[in-house]
Amino acid sequence: MFAPLAQGAPPKTEWYGTEWEGQHAMDTDDIAPPPAAAPKIKFDEMSIADLQDHVAALKDEIARAEAMIAAKKQAQGDADSVFKL
Repeated sequence: MFAPLAQGAPPKTEWYGTEWEGQHAMDTDDIAPPPAAAPKIKFDEMSIADLQDHVAALKDEIARAEAMIAAKKQAQGDADSVFKL
């Protein structure tokens, strides 16, 4: 039927204050710290061509974000039309 329980005393279940007897609060040592903020770009050290390239890259990133917003709005509208009563 059932496998026998491991030898030893059963775990304690008495409640004392803020912890169960014999147990401890969660260990947070293994939780990764939040990512560090990206370093500030020093525009005064960049050439005009580098600045123009940087602006072009940012515009591309903005276009990607706007395309994703449009796609999500479309999906939300499609879902709303399916569940509309």
